[in-house]
Amino acid sequence: MLLLRKGERDSRSLGYNRVKITVGDGSHGLPTFAPFDAIIVSAAAPGLPHNLLSQFGEGGRMIIPVGTAKASTFSSSECRTESLSSHSARHVALFP
Repeated sequence: MLLLRKGERDSRSLGYNRVKITVGDGSHGLPTFAPFDAIIVSAAAPGLPHNLLSQFGEGGRMIIPVGTAKASTFSSSECRTESLSSHSARHVALFP
């Protein structure tokens, strides 16, 4: 909780007053606050998480490393009416 409080304090001090910081399993997203314009995931997932994809608004975007800790690609997804487009780019390495 110390890190959460520091993040809240630092965000406010930088003038970011619309930031919501939470603690929990990020793979579930935050359906209470959906739909989102953008989702940024900083930990690799084995595939595009459907829980997060369902929380996009029209035109919503997600940036996420997809794969394993040893071999991941950076994926960018965008939601349009009734469709989802995904683009993979560059191999990325993540720190454990």
